[in-house]
Amino acid sequence: MRYFCSKDCYDFCEFNIESMPSGHATFEPIAKPWEEKGFVCSKLTGFYQRETEQPAEPFIVSNGIKKNCSDQEALDFAASLLHTHRQGRILTLRGSGSLGLIMKYWEVLLTQLPGTEIIESGICDTTGDQAHMDDFGILKNPPLENLEEVNTILLFGKNARVTSPHLYARLLQLKKQGKKIIYIDPVQAETASIADHYIPIKPGSDGCLAALLLSRLGIEKQQEEKDLQAVCAISDADLMTLQDTIDEGKTAFICGYGMQRYFNGKNSFQWVNRLAVLTGNIDNLFMGHSSTKDLVKPSITKRPELSLAQAVEAMEQGSVDLLVVIAANPLVSFPDSNRWKKILEKQKCIVVDVCNTPTTQQADCLLAVGGMFAQPDVQGSFFFEGKATRTTSFLENRLSDSDVILELAKRLDLSVDITSPENVQEKKLTGRRTYHQENLPLKVPTKTDTGLRMLTSSSSDWLNSQVPPRASKRDTVAHISSTTAQSYGLQDQGKIRVIGECGSFETICSISDRVDDNTVLVYKSREMLKGWPNMAVSHHETDADNGIALYEATVTLQSLCDQ
Repeated sequence: MRYFCSKDCYDFCEFNIESMPSGHATFEPIAKPWEEKGFVCSKLTGFYQRETEQPAEPFIVSNGIKKNCSDQEALDFAASLLHTHRQGRILTLRGSGSLGLIMKYWEVLLTQLPGTEIIESGICDTTGDQAHMDDFGILKNPPLENLEEVNTILLFGKNARVTSPHLYARLLQLKKQGKKIIYIDPVQAETASIADHYIPIKPGSDGCLAALLLSRLGIEKQQEEKDLQAVCAISDADLMTLQDTIDEGKTAFICGYGMQRYFNGKNSFQWVNRLAVLTGNIDNLFMGHSSTKDLVKPSITKRPELSLAQAVEAMEQGSVDLLVVIAANPLVSFPDSNRWKKILEKQKCIVVDVCNTPTTQQADCLLAVGGMFAQPDVQGSFFFEGKATRTTSFLENRLSDSDVILELAKRLDLSVDITSPENVQEKKLTGRRTYHQENLPLKVPTKTDTGLRMLTSSSSDWLNSQVPPRASKRDTVAHISSTTAQSYGLQDQGKIRVIGECGSFETICSISDRVDDNTVLVYKSREMLKGWPNMAVSHHETDADNGIALYEATVTLQSLCDQ
């Protein structure tokens, strides 16, 4: 059966999947047009394990008593809750458990209820999207083939090996063809291994680096070059490497999600955009955006939208009658986990998910679905042309999201007509990007005068908070420099507590040269020795309308070896 993965990255990795007598599945990769041999990333097997070996079981909580139940009983209970509160205040939160188009039909269903409001969570791409809309008025990448015409590819925090495996494979091909790759990141992430140059900079200083380069190139003079260089903490040699590289020929700019997760995230994106435009590389500038941007989406009834901060405050004030969480685990993956736990302990809540999570444990009703292996779907890509479809379900004995949506619609006497994946039309954006940003003030990153900056990174072994059953333990540590270890009196592989302004978690420290003396690196959403990373991350917003500044967490460390 031809299938594609709709989790984690937007590469729409395609494969043939077959079931085995043992109950396991085999995956035969389908090569992209430019690949001699296709591949599937290591996460895919983990996703399958998680969704078949650890499936969620539906339950309801009635009169304070939790009861496991059938799918039909859970659907009846959920429909009753929705009907009861349809004129009240219902907040809906849909995550990225699947990036396919069909998940949007949840909004088609729920916005037909008069009391529905949509939570617009801006963890992934909101800030970068707004930067590109402000600068160009359109979200549109140039053809990936343009990379064949450049001399150098600059990766600004784009850890493609983890977040875009097929792009990473393409980069490997381009490197063999003689393209130079430069990786710029506060953390020596996995993609640095293929770079001709790895250039470390301070967290949140990408925009300052872009402004500094424009000044050094004589294009747009900045008065305080030395100050900007100090903000970036970039060496003279690295700065000259970048300056000479851009001066020598065509340069591609590929920006990762991490750039936008600071207070000044939008501004940083805009300065990198400006650098690309003013050096004649507007057609070599790439960024991430929605996987369904180029597809015709279902029509949704207009309803109020809330930022994540507004939604949290509303639930804390007790003004929300019902929360519906779909394919999201906010208690783990959103900032200030302890705050979310207190909210969910009191808030009437329906959760739709594939597996049990800390969030499902707080639900009043869990609707269990089969995830992407039970859901026919369609998806585009922000790097690769075209779309991928899966027209039938692989796990036929599990409810799909489509099944649940249609069953709830029937019970609520609502109308939902789901377009089959093969009939979804592509919506090509016309025109080219045109830059119309005249004056752009520069926002410098915040300083960590006390404590350390904690950055949370994606792992090659799992998707956000969806950890497969047999995921390795290698990423359940906090990476710190030897100087940091000495300052806090810590030993390699010693137990530590990481303390933020809103909470803490406990883990093992790993002394490493991957980070500088002011940074702690933790892989996100993974359960640590005690708790998980976002227990130490407060809720801050970026300079975009609804972005979340996950990388503004300041922490201190405490040794637990003697406790």
